[in-house]
Parts: sequence; C-alpha cells; structure tokens
Amino acid sequence: MQPHTTLTLTALAALLALAPASRADVIRVGNIDRTVAITDIRDGLVLYRARGAEREAALDTITSIQLTKYPAFAKAVAKTGAEPAQAADELGKLLKSVREPYLKPLILIRRAEALDRAGRFVEALNDYAAALALDDSAYYIDRAPSRLPADAARRAAARKAVERLLTEQDSPAVTERLRALLAEFDQAPAEKPQAQTTEPEPKPKPEPKADDAGQAPRLEEIEGYSKSTQQQIANLVAAKKYPQAVARIDRAIAAPKAPLADLYYQRGLAQAAMKQDAPAALSFLRTASLFPEHKLADDALFQAGAALERAGKGDIARRVWAIGLRRTKDPALAAKFRSMLEPTPVP
Repeated sequence: MQPHTTLTLTALAALLALAPASRADVIRVGNIDRTVAITDIRDGLVLYRARGAEREAALDTITSIQLTKYPAFAKAVAKTGAEPAQAADELGKLLKSVREPYLKPLILIRRAEALDRAGRFVEALNDYAAALALDDSAYYIDRAPSRLPADAARRAAARKAVERLLTEQDSPAVTERLRALLAEFDQAPAEKPQAQTTEPEPKPKPEPKADDAGQAPRLEEIEGYSKSTQQQIANLVAAKKYPQAVARIDRAIAAPKAPLADLYYQRGLAQAAMKQDAPAALSFLRTASLFPEHKLADDALFQAGAALERAGKGDIARRVWAIGLRRTKDPALAAKFRSMLEPTPVP
C-alpha cells in the first residue's frame, strides 16, 4: 500500500470515529464533488466548512447541491427538465418545511425555473420576486423567467405582471432586468392559442453502449445517468471485466443525476474483486461517510472493514466495524459486525 493511501484511509476512519452520525452536504463544482457543511448562501456565494476551514464557492460555478438535511431538494431539482410541474410542486412543499433563511431564496428560484419550464410564467415571476425580496444578488436577478406565453391573452396577463413588479422595485439592477424582460415581449410577437403552449422537451439521446472490448464511452458522450448506464455496469461486472466496470463507474460518477452512493459501493465491489483492497476500502468508505442514511451505508462499512483487514490494516478495520455496529439497526448485519469484533480463539 502506498503511504498516501494509508494516510487517506486513516483519515477517513478517524473522521467516521469522531463523527459517527455526522451529516454532510455535497456540492458539485464542474464534475468534482465536494463534501462540505453549508453555513450560508448570500451575495451569489455558497459559504461552507470543509477540512476544518471556512471556504466559499460562487453559486454559478456549482452544478448541483445535495442537502443532507433536505434530500428532497436535489430530487426535485433533478425533475425540472422532464417533469417541471412535479418539480415545482415538490419544491413548494419543501419551502414550507425549510427553516434556514439562506435556503429559501435558492428554493424559490429553483421553483421559479421549474414553473417557467412548465409554462406557468406568472407563477414563476411571483416566485422570482419572492426570491429577490430575500436576496437581490446578481445570481438571482439573472434568473428571471424567460419562457413567454405563446397565446395573446396569457401573454398580456404576463406582461401586466412584469409591469406591476417593475413599479414595486427600488433596486436599479432588478429594474434593469425587468425592463429587458419587457423588451422581449415586444421583440417576440404573440401567437394564436394552441393546444400545447410549451415547447416539448427534446427526446434524450440514447446513451452510448460499451464497445465489444468492454471500453467505456468517453465522458463527453455521457449526458446523464440512466437505467441503461446501470445495465452496462452490471453487464461488465457479470462478465468479470472489472477494470472496464471501474472505468465505466468513474465516468458515471461524473454524470448529472448519478446515484453516487450506489456507484461508490459498486466500484468498491469491483475493486475488491481485483484484489485492490486499499482503493476498495476508500470507495466503500465514501458511501458510508458521504451518505450515512443510504440503504447501503451500513453494509459499506462492513465491506470497508473487510477490505482493510485484507490490506493488513486490521486495527483500522476493527474501528470501522465498531462504528458499523453502533450505527446499524439491522439485526443480521449487527451480528456480522459482532462476529468480526470478537477475539479470535487461540488454538
């Protein structure tokens, strides 16, 4: 085992021991996930703690946010493209239960985006205004509804709503954005009412399949995670093409909407099958530490301990199993943890 791998394993195990029930948020900047504790969102910045230090990231550089306290947020936002009306309803319910003031404008603006895509312009505008009343930073100002109603009657009502909101503003930046929105009404003439008032979503392109050699597709070919992705991974594992499976999983991890807890766990299984015990332990520990409420989290701790034991790190393995025993509510799994922690009888 390489020294840096040993240190990483020790650090992860120590993190679990010090905070056995800790929760963590996950922000994705580009294609990189960062495990953080979000403390505030203001002025277009996400403020968070990571590795014992206070840090920040611009909201417009973050491609996704997973709030461990509110898992419904990421799930609802993920539906915005294909099911915008459903996403808006779920975000509306979430808004009623969220207590942190800094999360409310973010949820409102995401709901406004979903309503806009659902063809409910005036409702989207109302949420947009409510978000700006809480935080009128440039990030939120730039996210005004943009899908103008197609038919004349609805467009007239939408224009009046924008004009009304404009009269209520005292922010020069918001005023400028709303005037630009009004100009769009003049540039795009209204159409006669149609049965379908919103543009249909483009059909997703089929995800590329692995080639005959089992090579995974290039990252730029992956537009999102789907059931076919899971089937490709399962096929590679069934064929015992573990290196290709790991490569495919790594690419899937970078895709939007990817179920990271499952993928890290699957990567651990494939790495363990190749006798790469140290990397396997790291993968299992990612599932257990980043997603402690996931159905695989407790078993991931057991698998991590087994991989550590095989890697010659029995002391760390026993610490991980002890954490698993404290966490799990599954009697069968608890028995497995106990069996691994019991002293080996001396012949």
